[in-house]
Amino acid sequence: MGGNRRGFRRWRLVAIGLLVSPLVLLLLVNLILGSPWSRRWLAGKIGQRAGGLEARVDGATWSPWNGFAVRGIELLQPTPLRAAVKEPLLRVDAVKADPVWRAWLRGNPEITGLVVESPRLVLPMELVSHLAGSAPAPGPAAAAPAP
Repeated sequence: MGGNRRGFRRWRLVAIGLLVSPLVLLLLVNLILGSPWSRRWLAGKIGQRAGGLEARVDGATWSPWNGFAVRGIELLQPTPLRAAVKEPLLRVDAVKADPVWRAWLRGNPEITGLVVESPRLVLPMELVSHLAGSAPAPGPAAAAPAP
């Protein structure tokens, strides 16, 4: 009689554990994404993709329903221009990505949508003139063949 009771309690604890573990995992993942270490890591990855510019990230979240979101992304001005221009080169309130979970489970990361909220780009004239100077000069227009 007592053995059956203990077995029932054990199965009940296992069932509760299985129900609660996804919520705990979701909370744990979001705590890790909000940590300073992961914010620095994300900022480093974003800066690397942006041509080596220094980046900052306020935080990130993840949920199976809403996908991934990175909040408060800033790309700082190139180092020589920071003294003259105080605003960041790019400021985005949030970037949200909707993943295709079946593709991710097969090891093929795909997203169905990307939302960029409130982007603000500040291009100083010095940077624009530098970019224009480094672009190849357009050659003469090719003559159209006569019919």
